[in-house]
Amino acid sequence: MRYILALMIFAFTMNHAAAAQTSVSFKGMITEAVCHISTSHGDISSSCVKNSTHHTASFHVASGDNQMFTLPGNVGHMQVKWLNAARTKGLLVALYR
Repeated sequence: MRYILALMIFAFTMNHAAAAQTSVSFKGMITEAVCHISTSHGDISSSCVKNSTHHTASFHVASGDNQMFTLPGNVGHMQVKWLNAARTKGLLVALYR
């Protein structure tokens, strides 16, 4: 069984009493290495290993709406989420299967 790994940034506020009562736990194991993802001048390059096979892919990010790209080897997907109206700052979120 594979567990979902996600890299996300959340902005939220929480009162001190609620924060003191909150806990997060993880059970399981990571069975495959994560993908190497790099960005440069509007391009995304990704490299993943699945079942001992190396997969690579490159994508161009346009300034359109939030975009989704499949990770190489179909190990998950990436999504670009814009942070400002000018679409010059954004988050790249990778979700693994």
